Amino acid sequence: MNKLEKNFGIESGKSENKRVEKLTEESLDPKTIGLATTTLYPKYGEGDPNSVDNVRGRLGLGFLKKALEDGYRVVMVVDGQSSDAWKKELQNFTTQRLILEEQIEPGLSAGRQQAMESASKISGVKVVAETEFEKVDIEKQVKKLALPVLNGEAVVVIANRGEQGMENYPTAQKKEEQKSNDRANAIVKKRGLLPENAPPLDWWNGTRFIKNDPEILICTP
Repeated sequence: MNKLEKNFGIESGKSENKRVEKLTEESLDPKTIGLATTTLYPKYGEGDPNSVDNVRGRLGLGFLKKALEDGYRVVMVVDGQSSDAWKKELQNFTTQRLILEEQIEPGLSAGRQQAMESASKISGVKVVAETEFEKVDIEKQVKKLALPVLNGEAVVVIANRGEQGMENYPTAQKKEEQKSNDRANAIVKKRGLLPENAPPLDWWNGTRFIKNDPEILICTP
């Protein structure tokens, strides 16, 4: 049984020898959280200001600016197809807490793995958070989502959109994501990674906070 199988979900943060003081949103060190993301905005800075790439790019920049202001470490892997205008925007951020990398292997999954691996190697990072920077509401919830991992209560935390979070999705996408979530939850419950009576996890949300442990990171889908 690997470490993920033993610790997925909730685990005790207590010590038999001494009481461990729980961290709070006020007391945690933001530098212990590494945010990992990828970007692909090939038409950013072109044409209609309200085009998909321009809107997503502006949202991503807003998330990045706030995350750096709040003290988090950020790894952003930039796909080679992203526009020069987008790359120029990123160069305006001059801080050691931001690591910009060109994507090495093609594909969304490869980019995410690259970002997470780089974040895991940053000294002092205890939680690796994979997310999409267009999801601006997540930035406000970073500390809340990281706390169960930092306090030893969980090794993986997955944000849940709920019904309201998906109400504006196209019907076909909503059904497909719900079907995929059901399939993933059935698999982890069958393997004993999640209790049978546990509430379903929203795997397709695209936001996961993971304990910075190689054995766990490599097992997390």
